[in-house]
Amino acid sequence: MANTINSVAGGARGIRATARLSTIPGAAWLLLLLCVVFSLITPDFLSGANLRNVLLQGTILLLLALPMTLIILTEGLDLSMGASLSLCTVVLAVVQIATGSILLGFVAALLVALAIGLANGALVAAFDLPPFVVTLGTLGAAQGLALVAAEGRTTMGVAEGLRWFWEGSLLGVATPAVDGCAGLGGDSHLAVPHTVWHPGVCARR
Repeated sequence: MANTINSVAGGARGIRATARLSTIPGAAWLLLLLCVVFSLITPDFLSGANLRNVLLQGTILLLLALPMTLIILTEGLDLSMGASLSLCTVVLAVVQIATGSILLGFVAALLVALAIGLANGALVAAFDLPPFVVTLGTLGAAQGLALVAAEGRTTMGVAEGLRWFWEGSLLGVATPAVDGCAGLGGDSHLAVPHTVWHPGVCARR
């Protein structure tokens, strides 16, 4: 009798474990497979320095992917994110060099990002235009404006203080990692679950 109970309990645990594994996205399994393959091809792939470099470089993609998640939840699409990031980066550098103020550079970049977001949102929501068409146009406009703002050349003379946001550390933790954790926490645990528009967003899924 005891053996039968143990067998049933073991089978139930196995079923629960299989169910938990089935909830893991396919992209996660693919990422694990790539890590195994790259570690076999290149022994230095799993080194601490390389993993740190990969994680830091992935922070930018993480910060872009978080707002894209909300857009996809509403059945939308934004093709202009990369170009918008480039334009904001150029504006940040140009304003900082012109004024000597890192704060003014950040403010200008945030205003540009806000303007692009409002333009995309207004054209999609107010005029019922397809997000693909709107953001494709914004992509071209942002690329052109970035080229004009930089005058077609590499922007030189950026303040050393800006390097801290990429190469610095806060309490021993690399700054990009702090930015990524703050963005992930703000998006996943504050903006999405605890806002009045969250039920409407998720209802569109």
